[in-house]
Amino acid sequence: MLTAYFLHRVLALLFLLLIPLPFVSLVKRRKKTELGSAVIWLNIIRITNLGLVVVLISGITLYPFFSSIRTWVAIVLTLAIGGLLGVLSKQLKQYILTGDQSSRLNLLQRISILGFSYIGVIVIIFGFMSHWYQF
Repeated sequence: MLTAYFLHRVLALLFLLLIPLPFVSLVKRRKKTELGSAVIWLNIIRITNLGLVVVLISGITLYPFFSSIRTWVAIVLTLAIGGLLGVLSKQLKQYILTGDQSSRLNLLQRISILGFSYIGVIVIIFGFMSHWYQF
């Protein structure tokens, strides 16, 4: 049980690694320069996806009461993060494969919008989890 709790807490911090991505892509788009670290960001998203699975499993292990509304809210929010990570990953892959400058700028705008949405969901989740026992 302690191992699941430790994994859950440590891997939850992994989601914070992606917070700079929308800011970096927004700055790169405004300066009309390339995102040279796109492959690094893609690898961070892949690692975060793996961490998401472990966080979901460890969370279910820590609180296995599916009749509670807070469990379902946590699962839905976790799946929302997974969806946003998947779409971000797809946009970064397209960015890497696209050679056209105008297409790359449009992809950078999408990446920044999706990244800010990701930050919003992360803030909601961390706020929800900090008041977990009040629900």
